[in-house]
Amino acid sequence: MPKPRAEQLQQDILSYKEQGVTHVISLLKPAEVEAFQMTQEADVCKAHQLSFTHFPIKDMDVPDLSALKELNLELKQQLSKGAHVAIHCHGGRGRAGTVAISLMIEHGYGATEAMKIASKARGDKMPVCDLQIEFVQSYR
Repeated sequence: MPKPRAEQLQQDILSYKEQGVTHVISLLKPAEVEAFQMTQEADVCKAHQLSFTHFPIKDMDVPDLSALKELNLELKQQLSKGAHVAIHCHGGRGRAGTVAISLMIEHGYGATEAMKIASKARGDKMPVCDLQIEFVQSYR
């Protein structure tokens, strides 16, 4: 999903909560957090009783495989306990798509099927660049 809007961060995070989200994951790099004025996101999530994880990934790039495996292990445990996770980058398709699709693969989906499901849910192609597509196709 796209990042919450800085000018209405409280409302966007509250909207996540109203949709059942219990954990927010931001994939923004620190420079993006500053540039997009998102420095309060973790605090706003906490104020609304939402867990928050900052897992920075460079735009149009892929995450470190071992770090992503650790994140996905944690998320699988949370999901098994009923958590609902929102994953965002800036536009909500490239980095967020890569992480979401890798998590779907961890849950038994094939890469092609997971990309189709994620793209349909988002209403646009996910992930967006060849590097990200190749990453999820080789993810195990």
